[in-house]
Amino acid sequence: MKRVILLALITTAIVLLLGPAAGALAADRVRDDVTYDLKAEQVFIGTVHGKPTLFAGRMYFTLWTGNGAVAVEIGPKEFMERNGFKLGSGQMISVVGMPIVIGHREMVVAREITIGVSVFVVRDRNGEPMWQMDRPIQMDPEAGAGSLPVC
Repeated sequence: MKRVILLALITTAIVLLLGPAAGALAADRVRDDVTYDLKAEQVFIGTVHGKPTLFAGRMYFTLWTGNGAVAVEIGPKEFMERNGFKLGSGQMISVVGMPIVIGHREMVVAREITIGVSVFVVRDRNGEPMWQMDRPIQMDPEAGAGSLPVC
């Protein structure tokens, strides 16, 4: 019984966290106009809760940190699929990203997601989205040898 109540509370928290943000993104399709600020970057370390979810053309997941849950924006679904990037519930990861507020909800726009020694680069060193780049697949030379490909 306690497990059912805990699951209901977690589900409610996720809906409350991601629901309004998704509505704000759907209403404001000018999301790409957000300027990524490298000076505002922070590192978020925690556990992935659930699988990434698609809202308004972008993939999001919930990261449980020592300070609570935070919604993390990865990027377009096609970008994740093209790169073979997958997240599983319960994985310990770190996210380098910029915190933002959309629709009165705090979120993180990811630049890099690290799982073990693999680094998935979402935005380049200047904060530009990798899915908007027209260049060949590269490896991040500063990441470990097990880095995921970026394009």
